[in-house]
Amino acid sequence: MRGGYVMWVQNLGEQFQLAARYDAYDRNVHVDHDQYERLGVGLNWYYDGATRVTVSYDMPSTEVSAGGGAYQDPADNLLTVQFQYKF
Repeated sequence: MRGGYVMWVQNLGEQFQLAARYDAYDRNVHVDHDQYERLGVGLNWYYDGATRVTVSYDMPSTEVSAGGGAYQDPADNLLTVQFQYKF
């Protein structure tokens, strides 16, 4: 197996934070079409010390059988909006 990830985060002033992440995983390097890769980007908004709103977009890349020996990447991108409150 082989895998790993890289993440980058940049503060934009005191209330905003930009983040990007790339991860890849291959559960068996000797088998084709079992790899997984994902690129994600996000924006965090810190309203105050206890409240955070996150908007993120993940773009996974996988190969699934399309029949007849062909493989394709399904349309499975994901937009997430998350509200967190710490108490």
